[in-house]
Amino acid sequence: MTKPDCIHFGSESFQNTMKVTRRLLKEFLENLSKSDLQALQSTLNTEEINGTIIPKSKLEEMDALGTANMLINYHGNNSLKALCEALGHIPRNDLLQEIRNKIAYEEQKTENQKDEMDGSPAKKRKLEDLPSYNGKYSLSDMEDYASENQVQLIRQLQRYLEPAAFETLEKRLAGSTLKNSFSFTSEQYYKLHHCRDLNTYLNNIISGKKSQGVPKEVLDLLFSAIKNKNKRESHKNRRDVKNASVESDEEEDGGIQDMNKGKNDSSIPESVTKSTTSSLPESAGECKIDKEMKNPLANEEKSNVQVSPKDEFIEPNEREKMKDTVESNKAIIKKRAKEETDDVPNTMPENDLNEKLKVAFGTLKKKYQEEGLDLSPDSQLYVDQVTVCEHKRYSCLRAQNVLRVKLPEETEYRILRILEDKKDLTCKGNLKKNVEFELQFNMAVLAIWRSELIHGGEFFSRDASSFKEYEEFLEKFVAQVVLPIVALYKKAWQDIFQKAWADSRHFTTRSGTATRATQS
Repeated sequence: MTKPDCIHFGSESFQNTMKVTRRLLKEFLENLSKSDLQALQSTLNTEEINGTIIPKSKLEEMDALGTANMLINYHGNNSLKALCEALGHIPRNDLLQEIRNKIAYEEQKTENQKDEMDGSPAKKRKLEDLPSYNGKYSLSDMEDYASENQVQLIRQLQRYLEPAAFETLEKRLAGSTLKNSFSFTSEQYYKLHHCRDLNTYLNNIISGKKSQGVPKEVLDLLFSAIKNKNKRESHKNRRDVKNASVESDEEEDGGIQDMNKGKNDSSIPESVTKSTTSSLPESAGECKIDKEMKNPLANEEKSNVQVSPKDEFIEPNEREKMKDTVESNKAIIKKRAKEETDDVPNTMPENDLNEKLKVAFGTLKKKYQEEGLDLSPDSQLYVDQVTVCEHKRYSCLRAQNVLRVKLPEETEYRILRILEDKKDLTCKGNLKKNVEFELQFNMAVLAIWRSELIHGGEFFSRDASSFKEYEEFLEKFVAQVVLPIVALYKKAWQDIFQKAWADSRHFTTRSGTATRATQS
C-alpha cells in the first residue's frame, strides 16, 4: 500500500489543514542545505509538477518559509505531494520516507483527536505500537531491535526531549561511535542506579515532562567520540607556536641582559647576574654564589642595591623543585592505581593472599562446625574463583572476581567475601551500602542464595533478597533510554551515508557531462 503524499483531515476545516501543511513544509525545507533548497526551487520553476510550474520570479531569494508559502499558493492541499515529487528530482530520496511518516503521523493524530471529541476511545497509532523488547540485553540484540523499530523509537525520543535538545543530540551522535560492549559490574551498575540525572530523566518521561538533554553519563556509557586528526594537529601546532614564542622571548631577554652587561653592573649584584645565566653550578666559585643565593634576604641585607619589583630572577634550584614535584605526582598516581587493584585477589602479593585465605578458611571452618557439620582433618573445600559470569536473563550484568566455596556434603555454592576495614565497613563496623549491593548483585548473577563475609576472626552471613527492583530498573533504562538513542544514532549515520551517496551521484553526473563535452 502506497503511503499518502498529502494530508486528509476528514471534517477538519481547510484553514486548519493549511496551517498544519505550512508547518510541515517549513520543517522539511529548513532541513535542506542552501544548495539543495536552490536546486528544489529550480525544479519547481522548470518541471511541471501536478500540472503547475511556479514562476522563477516568485522563488528568487526565497528562504524556507517563503518557498513553503509559494508551494501552498500554487499547489494548495497537494503541496506536500509536490514537495515529494520535486525532492525526487534533486534527488533527496532520503527525506521522502521521513516526510511520508510525518504525514501519516499527523493524519493519525488528527483522527485520534476526533475520536476523543466524539467520546470514543482513541485509536493507537501504528507508529507507536512498539513490540516489547525480548532480547538478551546484549548490544547486538539491542541494535537489531533499534533497526527494526527505528521510526517508532525516534518519535518516542522526540517526545522525551525539547526540540533544541533533540537536535543537539542528533548532531553529537553523528560525530560519535557506538562502543562495542554494553555491560556492568556491580560497582558500575550501582553508580548507574544512583545517578541523579538519569533518575530525573526517567521521572520526566513518566510525568510527560520534556527534558533539556540526555544525561552525560548515559552518552559516555554508550559512545566514544570520533578523534579528529585535523583537530589534534591544530592543537599540536598551537602548542608548538606557543613554545617557540616563549623560547624566543627568553632568548631576547638573554640578549638584552648581555647588551646591558657592564652598563648596569653597579645596580645588579654579581651573584644575581651569574644566577640568571646558569641554573647549575659549574665551578667552586659558582657553588659559593649558589650557596649565597639560597638566602636572598641575607644577600639583600649585605647589599644596599635596590632591585626593581618588576625584575624577576629564577632561583638556581627551581628546576630541581619542579622535577621533584613531577616525580612526586607520578608516585601518587602509581599509588592510587595500586589501591584500585588491591581488591582483586589475583593481584595481591602471594604471601598476603595466603595469610588472608588462612584466616578466612579458619573462620569458615569454625562457622561450619557451629552449624553442626562434622569436619574431618582431611575434608576438602571446593573453591572456585569466578573471573566473569553473565546473568542468565540480563547478559549485560556481570559478576567479576568472585570467590565461591562449598563442602562435598553441600549441593550449592556460597560466595566468600573477605572484608577490609576502610574499604567495606563504616566507622561503626557496618557494611557500606555499595558492598551490600555488590553482594546482592553477585548472588543474583551467580544464582547463589548466601554470602559468607569474613572480617578478621569475625563471621557474617547475608542471604539473597529480591533483586527484582534492579532488574525492572534495567528494563526501563534500556527500553526508554538506550533503545531510542541507539535508533537515533543509526538514523544519523544512515543520513550521512545517504548524503555521501547522493553527492557521489552528482559528481558522476558532472564528470559524465564534462567527458561528453570534451569528446564533442
